[in-house]
Amino acid sequence: MLDLFAGIGSISLEFASRGCKDVTSVEMNPKHAAFINSTAAELDMSLQINVQRGDVFEYLKKNRNRKTYELVVADPPFDTEEKKYNELIALVLNNNFLKENGIFILEHQSRMKLVHPNLLDTRKYGNVSFSFFKANERESLQVEEAK
Repeated sequence: MLDLFAGIGSISLEFASRGCKDVTSVEMNPKHAAFINSTAAELDMSLQINVQRGDVFEYLKKNRNRKTYELVVADPPFDTEEKKYNELIALVLNNNFLKENGIFILEHQSRMKLVHPNLLDTRKYGNVSFSFFKANERESLQVEEAK
């Protein structure tokens, strides 16, 4: 799983504790990234959790088409502009970060209504909503029969 805007790593650590063998956490704040690393070490999860310190948008641009995930979770700061949410959705979905049946979960303020062809569902919990996106469909290779 890929945890974007990982903060202090609550989601990353939770997935690792439940047996997820490959967690990548992207967090810009150096203290938060160090906390994730130290907590993962204390809990013997260092081999499961890979912390990348840096800007999420730059990370996504630099790591296009390198690795795919079954789950991508993003919890951007609530003061993030709506156009940045659209950029984030595009970067995740258009650059093969999701496996074929993968899911992208984006946390956002409930007053923000997201519209996208890959949007499966939005669940509202007070001021917070979680929007679920499916991966872009891969073009299937078709072999034409010889005539």
